[in-house]
Amino acid sequence: MNVYIITLLHIIHYSGSIAAQITNAILLYLIIKKAGTLFGSYRYVMGTFSVYSLIYAWIDAATCPVMLIYGPAFVVYMDGLFRDETWIGNNVVYQK
Repeated sequence: MNVYIITLLHIIHYSGSIAAQITNAILLYLIIKKAGTLFGSYRYVMGTFSVYSLIYAWIDAATCPVMLIYGPAFVVYMDGLFRDETWIGNNVVYQK
């Protein structure tokens, strides 16, 4: 039963990442091609937000972060494509 729930959660997670990629790409296209002088310099703020959202969606899809909260404890671990690569987590957590 748990395997089916985890599989369903991964499908939902990857579907959300794909939807984020598509909608942010469309938004970026509309900002670049269609906004013109209508929004002025606010275009740059919207474009930057869209680009960072595209990058975040890729990182989120690659790592699939899982958050566990129990009382005062809060744990986040990777359950994505790189879950067996400990060097990635160690390099992110332990800044030298």
